[in-house]
Amino acid sequence: MVLKRGMALLRRTRRKGIVLLAIICISSSTLLRIFIQGERMYNQYYQESSQVIRSGPAAQDLDLQLLPKTLPTNNSRTESLYSSLYPCNSKHCLDRLSTEDFALYNKCTNSAAKRGPVLSFGCHFINGSRRSPVALVSFPGSGNTWVRGLLELATSICTGSIYCDRELRAKDFTGEGLYSGSALVVKTHRYNIYFGSRVRRQKPLFSSAVFLVRDPFDALVSERNREVSKMKNVSVFYQVNGSSSHIGVVEEDSFGENKEWDRFVNIKINWWSKLIQYWVVNSSVPVLVVKFEDLKQDPVQEVKRILDFINYHQLTVEELSLKMKDGFNKYRRPKQKKRIKHFTKKQIETINHHIQLVVSQLRIKNKYRNNILSHYIRLAD
Repeated sequence: MVLKRGMALLRRTRRKGIVLLAIICISSSTLLRIFIQGERMYNQYYQESSQVIRSGPAAQDLDLQLLPKTLPTNNSRTESLYSSLYPCNSKHCLDRLSTEDFALYNKCTNSAAKRGPVLSFGCHFINGSRRSPVALVSFPGSGNTWVRGLLELATSICTGSIYCDRELRAKDFTGEGLYSGSALVVKTHRYNIYFGSRVRRQKPLFSSAVFLVRDPFDALVSERNREVSKMKNVSVFYQVNGSSSHIGVVEEDSFGENKEWDRFVNIKINWWSKLIQYWVVNSSVPVLVVKFEDLKQDPVQEVKRILDFINYHQLTVEELSLKMKDGFNKYRRPKQKKRIKHFTKKQIETINHHIQLVVSQLRIKNKYRNNILSHYIRLAD
């Protein structure tokens, strides 16, 4: 009797187990079909939305695939994910990365650039897996941030930087801290950087460069304004949107006979000339020289030159003019209302010496016969 009851209970339990197992199998197969169908729909949408840029001769075709701008995004989620991918701190600055770390970082940024739904807010990125970074080089105070803004305004593609400036990222420079081929150009104030364990096999980070040069007298004043206005307890008589570190202007007692200013001039003008000697006189990669003064006079034409140099031929001069109409003055430092005597006679002589040094080296190398820098020389007041 007990045996019969036990057998009956076992049969009932077995039937329930089979039914439960069947339900689980059906649910799993349904979910799998839904997942596969959704993935196919996404891939189809991604392929239809992608835009292919073909620039230059066929032999040098970059075949860069721009990320679709129309993919659905959530800005708050996007920004948080981007911050976790590229934390803006000193640990991830370029000069602190080893060769292995950089290779990993470059791989991560290239793969992350393909995630349109995650990184598509404001400007978008390039799939840079087949593209070497292009440097946007300048001495500090020469308008690098301004040019980045113009390029992003013109192309809607993010520009990068080897630095991790939180303030610039907060001002919609999404690519701040990104220095892979996923960025249109990469800001730097330094020499090219080489990676590799063996010297003979080392490869440069930048395969080409846009060198932005400015009158050193104006660049030194601009950089002094930026540095001093970042310091605490300094009298700043002009700020933009409550922020003074990038486009602030300081009082005149920070110039002239000021000892700190004199030391600043001697150190920084040497940096200015060394940077030109490295990138313009002795560079081993193609370099386009763009003058800040020419950008002010004809920004559309100069931006077109830059885009042509980096093989971006998607916009005409007329289209560029329309895109840049409202953003020309963004990130530019305002003009001072009163004229200040910034330089002493000795400082002017020092700066002129460095200008003449660079001009003579350009002549020796037979570069830029029109002496693009000689007119920067000033007479002492």
